[in-house]
Amino acid sequence: MSWIYLSHTLDEETPLYNDSGSISIERNNRILEGDSCNSSQLSLPAHSGTHMDAPYHFDEEGKTLDLYPPDYWFCSKPYIIDISLNLGKLIDYQLVENKLKEVPQDCDILLIRTGAEQFREDSSRDYSKKGIGITKELAEWIRINLSIKILGFDFISLSSPLKREEGRLAHKALLSHHTSQKDPILI
Repeated sequence: MSWIYLSHTLDEETPLYNDSGSISIERNNRILEGDSCNSSQLSLPAHSGTHMDAPYHFDEEGKTLDLYPPDYWFCSKPYIIDISLNLGKLIDYQLVENKLKEVPQDCDILLIRTGAEQFREDSSRDYSKKGIGITKELAEWIRINLSIKILGFDFISLSSPLKREEGRLAHKALLSHHTSQKDPILI
């Protein structure tokens, strides 16, 4: 079996949600300068680059990522939904209804590929300021009807900076223990 790495390298130019915060990588030891080793000090927001949102993100009683066992993070039944979408748009249930019907019952990680990633390095920063998002309606449908444990996508956040309240509701629909009898879906 081969593994697929689903992340980008972090650096000072990594786009952050709505351009909030910054990443700092400071080289504090260098062998070339007489130090015994090379090392760096990192400073970054929790939502930098490829990251996971745990239930605690929107639920004070929710789990944090460190409470999940190591084997939780391995997925063996991925499924990808491809849908071309412009930045600033929301994905609702009607837009992906037919594609959702094709998701296998044993799928453990659902990935949504929109093409938004092509704008990641754009100097206009639209990728971080006008991102794609998911509606509460779609988040609820996924939580109730699929048996996945992780939802991933190629846009910066489940919540579009242009539709933040809808994004908050979608986060809660997926992450909260209080919205369904099923376990939360990490995003």
